[in-house]
Amino acid sequence: MKYFLGIYHGHNATVAVLNLDGQVIDCVSEERFVNVKNKSGFPVHSLKYIKDKYKNDEILGIGLPFEFMNAVFLTESDGSYKKDNILNIFLRLMWRILLNTDREIYSFVYDKYKNILGTYMAKKQIAFTADYFKLDPKIVKGYNHHLCHAFPAYYLSPYNKEDALVLTLDGEGDGLSATVSKVVNGKFEMISTTGLGDSLGNIYLELTRYLGMKPNEHEYKVMGLAPYARAEQVEKVYKKIKDWVVVDGLEFRAKFDTHLAYKYIKKEMEGFRFDNIAGAFQKLVEEKMVEWVSNAIKETNLSTVCCSGGVFMNVKANMKVSQIPDLKKIWILPSCGDESTPLGAAISSYLDYCKENSLNIDIKPLKDLYLGPSFTNSEIEKFIQEKNIKSKYKVEYHTHIEKVIAQLIANGNVVANLSGRMEFGARALGNRSILANPTKPDVIKEINEYIKNRDFWMPFAASLLEERADDYVVNPKHLAADYMIMSFESTMLGKKELRTAMHQYDFTIRPQIVRRDWNSRYYRILKEFEALTGIGGILNTSFNLHGSPIVLGPKEAYYVFENSGIKYLSLENYLISKDV
Repeated sequence: MKYFLGIYHGHNATVAVLNLDGQVIDCVSEERFVNVKNKSGFPVHSLKYIKDKYKNDEILGIGLPFEFMNAVFLTESDGSYKKDNILNIFLRLMWRILLNTDREIYSFVYDKYKNILGTYMAKKQIAFTADYFKLDPKIVKGYNHHLCHAFPAYYLSPYNKEDALVLTLDGEGDGLSATVSKVVNGKFEMISTTGLGDSLGNIYLELTRYLGMKPNEHEYKVMGLAPYARAEQVEKVYKKIKDWVVVDGLEFRAKFDTHLAYKYIKKEMEGFRFDNIAGAFQKLVEEKMVEWVSNAIKETNLSTVCCSGGVFMNVKANMKVSQIPDLKKIWILPSCGDESTPLGAAISSYLDYCKENSLNIDIKPLKDLYLGPSFTNSEIEKFIQEKNIKSKYKVEYHTHIEKVIAQLIANGNVVANLSGRMEFGARALGNRSILANPTKPDVIKEINEYIKNRDFWMPFAASLLEERADDYVVNPKHLAADYMIMSFESTMLGKKELRTAMHQYDFTIRPQIVRRDWNSRYYRILKEFEALTGIGGILNTSFNLHGSPIVLGPKEAYYVFENSGIKYLSLENYLISKDV
């Protein structure tokens, strides 16, 4: 099998595989294999998984989703470039000094860095990657970071044979923080860019840091907190920040270099309460994104919109964008932070190969995200025996375990489920999920305090039977909602039957529509639950401990089971129970 690889060495290092037929067949992140959230560095464990499945000599191309690189991506790798750590220390000191300078000096030094050190590090990364595979460096190429966001947003969408508007929005990458492209008659053209000094994403990142949370990881907590703020108090804060970023046609323009955002936030937010601050900055993101997307639709006269980049992980802002009257269709690449850029790098390599060999481009739309490892019942049985689990807990094998899981959930129990191929990305979509009854208020405290140790204000999500989605979700445009990448208003029935599986304050819902042909086992669980309760959805949250990545396999799942208040663990057809 001939295939293309996309490899990301940075924050949440990830590997993607695209075959010559244009289909994504694997995508896995290093964090799952080493159990370190958002692990950066060369993804050796992810690549070992890929190399065990496919042959090296069948690689047609390797794409890296950066034209210019930072030394950290190699110095945190398990490779032979540790000497570059000296360079990395120098760079970090340089950035700290630059943050106390003005915009012009920062931009001048950054451009020099990008052109000299960034190019140097990119070449080293290409050499490092080629050496790892023992392949000719000519087949390893670095591609523009924002194109590696934009290409999968369009080519993996269900609209990849249509004219469309393609938008990217993130913190920064290759000197940019936002791009606008259009695809007309199959021709992909980038028509506008916003530089890294005008980054809406970087402002939200620095706000996350200011609120005592972890930047590049906890932005979703700020988003979850925002609805609790009172509108009149939010407005007082918003008046102080609304002109920090303006939309100028298809570009963003910031009042100051957004690398200095923390300094401005610290100065201007003194005396305001944390929830009101979160609400105001969330409003800033929502209003500026809506204005930007609206301008792009009017400028291009394209009403089908495809999106990617870390800022589009903000599901509340995505909901506001989806409600733009002139927007007819929208598809947001699932888990569209930098962990998805290897998809774009693999696609870029594929496009180059097709052009060089006069082949037709035929990339298949992305369907389900079950793109990682799976484990057989035989492997699980062996694991149970090796760990002597039967001496500590009750272990049962069930041929029709879906019915057993549904009954447990209907009775108010919380069940951790591992089955099938692991999901790619930030969202658990049933195969590595903690499941609960969406009508039971007590499960909120049970999961938050005794299982995941998560922040009390954070909402859960809902998995819904595809035929019942309209009963619970207000979706007049019939937008795709398969990946928990967008929020919607909930219906009255939704507020009643899915009360614990939505935001507890504003009643928005972040759904996963479960399709029978994408995940028949998970669909059967929901169908059995519906037969018992009449409810067509369940509460779904990721199977992990707070601060740790979603579990990979039986070993990681059992560790969470042992170190939390989970009483029921389903491993394929095996059910492990505590205190029964």
